[in-house]
Amino acid sequence: MESLVKADIFFFVTTIVVIVWGIIGIIIGVLIIKILRNIRDVSDTTKREVTHLMHDISEVRQDVKAGIQATSRYTKMAAQTVGVRQILGFLINQIMNAGAGNVSDDGAPKRRRARKRSSGIRRRKLSIDDENY
Repeated sequence: MESLVKADIFFFVTTIVVIVWGIIGIIIGVLIIKILRNIRDVSDTTKREVTHLMHDISEVRQDVKAGIQATSRYTKMAAQTVGVRQILGFLINQIMNAGAGNVSDDGAPKRRRARKRSSGIRRRKLSIDDENY
């Protein structure tokens, strides 16, 4: 009789443990499903945005090619009209005079004046009306 009571207690405790483990397993399963859904959503969003980015980059590439072609046409036209030597001379003058503010009226470079360096302490004259004397 005693063995039947012990067996009933054993089966009762085992049933409770199995139920608790089952509930924990269900909770973990639900959380894993939520995490996987979030990963799928992030993956879908990433795919969609990469597709948009690829489209935008192809548009930028086309715009750059169109700009290069237009610039190429204008430079060829200018080279034929004006001449390569004049264009190169103009570009060299522009590069040499890039710092136009540093050139005086006669074309010579301006010299900067050396500034006096103070000792770090600014002195000011005190007046009688000064409130902070």
